[in-house]
Amino acid sequence: MTSVAWTLRSATAADRDFVVEVNRVAMGPYLEAAFGWDDAAQRAYFDEGFDASGGDVIQVDCVDVGELLVEERPGELFLVRLALLPEWQGRGIGSAIVQMLVERARELGSALALDVFKSNPRAAQLYESLGFVRTGESETDVFMRLEPKL
Repeated sequence: MTSVAWTLRSATAADRDFVVEVNRVAMGPYLEAAFGWDDAAQRAYFDEGFDASGGDVIQVDCVDVGELLVEERPGELFLVRLALLPEWQGRGIGSAIVQMLVERARELGSALALDVFKSNPRAAQLYESLGFVRTGESETDVFMRLEPKL
């Protein structure tokens, strides 16, 4: 599979509505399967917790197609969210972004960790194909980790 050329730009407060929408369409089915869907609750979540600093908007040819949020934690990079609009999924963008994060974690000597909804086996399979291992689970999530190669 040939990956589509993509870029990242720092998210700003003006990106809030886009981030809400990309997460609604990309993650909504999995959130609904895990917790039920409530538009008002989701908007409130982003109203309370949306902080553009540290997040990125994924672009293809200057068009916003997704969101990336990564946290640096002691000993690990944590992939909080990687969400692409459905029409941009399956084109290698997500895999390429995860590979970039793997390299970044390797440079830092850190692990790369994430949670994936149990209701999203396609994502879990993607991460496993990239070398992640399952380290645990909750009622709704599978916890995955890729240790640095020294």
